[in-house]
Amino acid sequence: MKVNALFKSPPASASIQFEAVVSYDLLIEADDMSDLWKGGYARTFLILKEDTDINAFNEKIADYLDCRGITTDRFTLFVQPYAKNYLYGDYKDGALAGGRIENVRLFTLVAIFILLIACINFMNLSTAQASRKMREIGVKKAIGANRKSLITQFLSESLIMSFLALVLAVGVVYSLLPQFNLITSKQLEIDLLAHIGPLLVITLSIGLFAGSYPAFYLSRFKPAEVLKGKFANLKGEEWIRKGLVVLQFSLSIVFILGVIVINSQIQFTQEKSLGYNREQIVTFTSRGNLEDLTPFMTELDKIPGITSMSNMAGAFLWGRDQGSGYSWEDGEEDDNHLFKSPKIGYNVVETLGLEIVQGRSFSKELNDGRGQ
Repeated sequence: MKVNALFKSPPASASIQFEAVVSYDLLIEADDMSDLWKGGYARTFLILKEDTDINAFNEKIADYLDCRGITTDRFTLFVQPYAKNYLYGDYKDGALAGGRIENVRLFTLVAIFILLIACINFMNLSTAQASRKMREIGVKKAIGANRKSLITQFLSESLIMSFLALVLAVGVVYSLLPQFNLITSKQLEIDLLAHIGPLLVITLSIGLFAGSYPAFYLSRFKPAEVLKGKFANLKGEEWIRKGLVVLQFSLSIVFILGVIVINSQIQFTQEKSLGYNREQIVTFTSRGNLEDLTPFMTELDKIPGITSMSNMAGAFLWGRDQGSGYSWEDGEEDDNHLFKSPKIGYNVVETLGLEIVQGRSFSKELNDGRGQ
């Protein structure tokens, strides 16, 4: 091959990672299926003109396969913005069915609930300590302070605490991010300047929301009643405070139950029998063009400690081969269902401890397959 260009290494956050880019013609030479419309090999990338109507464009290409003589009920051609490919990548029956965006929405909802609990907790603590500030409020009102200035004071205190919490949160995130990347094998980075606007808006909103009830609650008392130690509760105030407490504990219970359920599900997936023995199994990928694996398998068999071995194409839990167009009992051909299965060699059933319900395992002595 001839090297025609050099690429910069893709960033770790790039959806497509590669070490080399070769001509598609090489793939066609290696596998004829890669040149067929129904081969399912390639994704086509288009640069459309600005202001292109995506819906109208999809209508134009929807019947393109029929014009090429390809009749199938399994898929339809359509385009999707590349920027949405990462978060919106799951499809069902040709329609968008979600993707990673579901995780984003879930964690966003959890974050909102946590902030709501914190805001309610701040409100309850502020109103519960109202008696300590009553005399301060009474004196300020007696010397001429109006309710507007008191509301401004309490909201300012809430906003200052909210911005201090922002600074603390950013510091904690920056300090723990390297360890988080190490645990999750990610390369996440935080561009604070790019998100400073939304962060300030969220912080301002939380400060105003958390301080609104204490501000309007504490500032409405009359100075004479406050200095005498007599002040009546607002109408419905008790119900408001009880409602906030109930909401706070309800959200906390939901979180606790969610943690218990998720922990149970994780434990279930770790302990549930998958139908094969995954203990003491080592898998690795071969490189190069090995036409005959027999010599290699013979050498492996000489290694002490290896009790059984076999080979397969692709991963066991994700079949590399796929097929469709099967006929059922009524004789009608079904092109809408796609079956995937791995190519396996002899002794895979025995090595993985698979339980055969009917029939028998592949046998070399009975000439099953073609030496696979």
